[in-house]
Amino acid sequence: MPRLSRHTQNDVALSQTRGVEPAHAFSQDNRPPLSDSAPGRRQTRRAAAQRPQPRVPQALHPPHPDPALYRAIVEQAFDGIIVAGADGRVIQANARACDMLGYAPGEIRGIDLCALLAPEDANRREGLLALLQPGDALRMECVMACKGGHAIAVDASIKMMDDFHTQVIMRDVTERKHAERALRESEANYRSLVDTSPDAVVVTDLEGRIVLTNRQATELFGYGTMEELVGLNVLDTVVPGDLQRARDNIGRVLETGSVRQAEYTLVRRDGTTLPAEVSSSLVLNEEEQPHGLMSVVRDITERKRAEQALSDLNHDLERRVAERTAQLEQAHKNMEGVYLEAQMAVREREELLSLVSHDLKNPLGAIKGFAQMLQRIVGRADMDEVTARKLVEGLAQIESASTRMNVLLNDQLDLARLQAGQPIELQRQPTDLAALARQVAAEYQRTTAHHRLWVVVPDEGVWGHWDAQRVERSLSNLVSNAVKYSPGGGDVEIVVEREEDEAGRYWARCRVSDHGLGIPEHDLPNIFEWYTRASNVVEAISGTGIGLASVRQVVEQHGGSVEVHSREGEGSTFIVRLPL
Repeated sequence: MPRLSRHTQNDVALSQTRGVEPAHAFSQDNRPPLSDSAPGRRQTRRAAAQRPQPRVPQALHPPHPDPALYRAIVEQAFDGIIVAGADGRVIQANARACDMLGYAPGEIRGIDLCALLAPEDANRREGLLALLQPGDALRMECVMACKGGHAIAVDASIKMMDDFHTQVIMRDVTERKHAERALRESEANYRSLVDTSPDAVVVTDLEGRIVLTNRQATELFGYGTMEELVGLNVLDTVVPGDLQRARDNIGRVLETGSVRQAEYTLVRRDGTTLPAEVSSSLVLNEEEQPHGLMSVVRDITERKRAEQALSDLNHDLERRVAERTAQLEQAHKNMEGVYLEAQMAVREREELLSLVSHDLKNPLGAIKGFAQMLQRIVGRADMDEVTARKLVEGLAQIESASTRMNVLLNDQLDLARLQAGQPIELQRQPTDLAALARQVAAEYQRTTAHHRLWVVVPDEGVWGHWDAQRVERSLSNLVSNAVKYSPGGGDVEIVVEREEDEAGRYWARCRVSDHGLGIPEHDLPNIFEWYTRASNVVEAISGTGIGLASVRQVVEQHGGSVEVHSREGEGSTFIVRLPL
């Protein structure tokens, strides 16, 4: 807890004090001879000393104690004692004086008393000594020069004796001076901290009366000077609604020593109010008893405004979130309705396709069966060779068309299931991907004269356990796109090969490349989504946006992957990987 302390700086004071008579303290035999060259002051003193003194009858002299007793007392004194002769030179000093000034016993004798003063004190102090008359005494603080070159501060009592000898009793106060200087510096530092603090600082007595403030306090409370605040009771600055809480907190400070960050509404001199945060602590005196309270007061007007703005913003955000949540919930309900309608439409479509497929597959099967039967009959019939050949070729075309129509019907059923998010049932069997690539290339080469389809495959083929019909349909979609989105013609490359990945797994890799329109970069991330088409072909080339989505689902259901590399205006490359 902080303490309040009072410091009084000592100054030189001239006063009458009782001196210690040196007549029997030191032997006069040790005095040095007087010098004719001593200053005028000292010549005067010597002349006075040589004047004949009135003789006192022997009977009037009191008995003298043993001089050794006085010598022992002086030598054992805690203070330094120096006696100078009428010429101002030291004739005797006790052990404490020699120790204080750094001289050996007897070494200090003969030194001018004023020469023992530090240079900064010599002129002033020497002038004071020159004014002394027999019987005068003074008390002063001065700086003494020590033999080693350093200086000490002393509190000295100086008396001019009747015989013009000078007696000096001195006490080393260097440490006290250091402490006093440190205290002054500390007080100055604390005062500077208080004065430069951005917060108001108020010190009160135990009754709450202000005894000390800083400049910030005067500004905070609207006063012109700090003196105007002194004597005012701090409770008079608290609004009535906070008064009881303020009293309670003062009681807590007296009990616990401090209260931190209590908030009050304070009243300024002009009657306006402000919100403030107050931290108070107990001030103890030197006896560790409660002496007052110190409070740091901070204006929190801006903070309160910011808090209110934040609160308003939070309320606004909560309102907007609630409104948006309601909108999303309504949209979700709407989406659920749309989803249910879509699911119903998908089921109806699937049912329709199943029905149509069933109704169409039966006659297609009959057509195919009759065509095969007629082919056998034609082989046994008696007709000319040309007619028989034409009839066989026509029947073969009928069979191929019925087979193709059956495949298309199955494709439509698969597409309906894939769009509904349902997996298709794969009919896995040993399949040569190289042979499927050659077959697809041959079919599309017959439909175009502006494109050349190149197929690069290993002679031994690339075999895997896949659904041949679905894989063939996926390759057909990729090759069809390569031809369709290369309207100017050009080469289409189909490359099938085996590859090994970093984990040692083997894959069948099919790459379909063209040099057509290409796909814009911003369309690439979504190109395999349902009903998504590149933005540069929507108006120019017809399409549904379901081919690449079905390719991805078929390939991924096989455990494979599909990717695309494309640059608009330069063409595209699709890569399909199927596990071996």
